[in-house]
Amino acid sequence: MRIHNPIPLRLRGRDIVLPVNTTVIGRNLDPTRLDEEIVRKRNSFGFRGPEPPEDFGGAMTFVAVGGSTTECGLLTEGKTWPDLLGAKLAERFRGTWLNNAGLDGHSTFGHIHLLDQLLLDLAPDYLLFLVGVNDVDRDDANKFDLRASPASQALWQQIVRHSELLSTILVVQRSLRAQDLGVGHIPELDLLRRPLGNDDPAAVAEMERRQHEVCLPRYRERLDRLIEMARSHSIEPVLVTQPALYGDVTDPTTGIDIGPRMVDKWTAGLRWRMLEWFNDVTREVGRERGVLVIDLARDLPKDTRLFYDWVHFSNRGAETVAEILAGALIPFLADRHPDRVVGEAPAAHSARD
Repeated sequence: MRIHNPIPLRLRGRDIVLPVNTTVIGRNLDPTRLDEEIVRKRNSFGFRGPEPPEDFGGAMTFVAVGGSTTECGLLTEGKTWPDLLGAKLAERFRGTWLNNAGLDGHSTFGHIHLLDQLLLDLAPDYLLFLVGVNDVDRDDANKFDLRASPASQALWQQIVRHSELLSTILVVQRSLRAQDLGVGHIPELDLLRRPLGNDDPAAVAEMERRQHEVCLPRYRERLDRLIEMARSHSIEPVLVTQPALYGDVTDPTTGIDIGPRMVDKWTAGLRWRMLEWFNDVTREVGRERGVLVIDLARDLPKDTRLFYDWVHFSNRGAETVAEILAGALIPFLADRHPDRVVGEAPAAHSARD
């Protein structure tokens, strides 16, 4: 497996290892809301997006940080929301550069390591955090946080860091857990084929207790830490709440009631309420810390045209996400960088305007 590992690794133990200067071409077998051919390129940083400008310090630089809804792994080059947002910012400001550092499956725990290992040294002007969905039901981040440095890692973690086989097993195990939590990729979701169900009141009560007593307070701590890490290196964070297709709504495209459809072991309506608890923490932390919060969770319509599964954006969805983010970012940036503005910056707006 050291000679050729067929499963690309982003993590070796807790070390982030990114492939650099690569191009991957895949095919989508059922291209309804996605392209048939998917091209993914990674630059010399291991990120999606253009190479850095020669005068990096003189440019206005951005890196988007998140999980798979930021990486947009099934969207081809030029059609991810970071690609489209970068193009919109370049139309309004001189000397901009935006890269996509989204990593499939990453939670705020992973974002902390990404900052520590890569992004603080890169020192872009802005970090855009699309966060929340991979933090639902996470209670282990603080334990990992306490053992983040190699010197304090448990023996098991040190063994994993040096074993291709064990690293691969751990990646597969994490991927399966993501599927169990309803955040894995479901190619071209068909709502009619999703079973109907009901939530068990006793199970719901225990789940709510766990989220509010354990998971949400730790999520708040990790957001605070991300903000502190960024600002300590003169990087301004921007928080973005996580949207999803699931919720107690009727899909405007198909007319199907989404709420009672099952998403993993919970109904779609309950899954949205769970995610909104984490979005509420993102909103609160942003207000308390004076950080711009773009409320994509509320501004992006729940419509199967915009998603190819419960949480991942279709081509049309990525376009709409970029429009919403640009509508909020452009006035914010114009106030902070009036000397870089090209033309007249529009007022903030959302996709619902």
